[in-house]
Amino acid sequence: MLSSNDGFEVVNPTDILGVHDYDAEKAEDFAKYANGYDGMHPQGFALFAEGEKYAGEPVLLTEFGGRAFQTDAKGEAWGYSGAAQNEEAFLKQLGSIMQGVYSCNFQGYCYTQLTDVQQEVNGLLTAERKPKVDMQKLKAIFIQKKV
Repeated sequence: MLSSNDGFEVVNPTDILGVHDYDAEKAEDFAKYANGYDGMHPQGFALFAEGEKYAGEPVLLTEFGGRAFQTDAKGEAWGYSGAAQNEEAFLKQLGSIMQGVYSCNFQGYCYTQLTDVQQEVNGLLTAERKPKVDMQKLKAIFIQKKV
């Protein structure tokens, strides 16, 4: 499979269009994908390189999410788009983000990230692979049907 670049400044031909979008913080933020992909700038970067455009390849949301907890995001440690105050707030934010993902015509997605890594404390698990929230609640959010 050919992927010229993942997330931004894609050059055709490519077999998939990978999109990175950490700016989408709630379901409504995904409405921007309803009108196609040409001219888009997720996170301030051009989705396509100059002179390139969408050619009908499958679209995957290959990086998004990255929520941290306020208790973890201290000093050099961080997550994308702020930090949740507690488990309830985290699950509410994640649920809204996933509703946005499910409302789009993405052929797949990859939530970022599974575990905390170095200064990035935005994993669903700690660096020691311990769940940060109830796994059954995560499962319920991630296995929803498309809306």
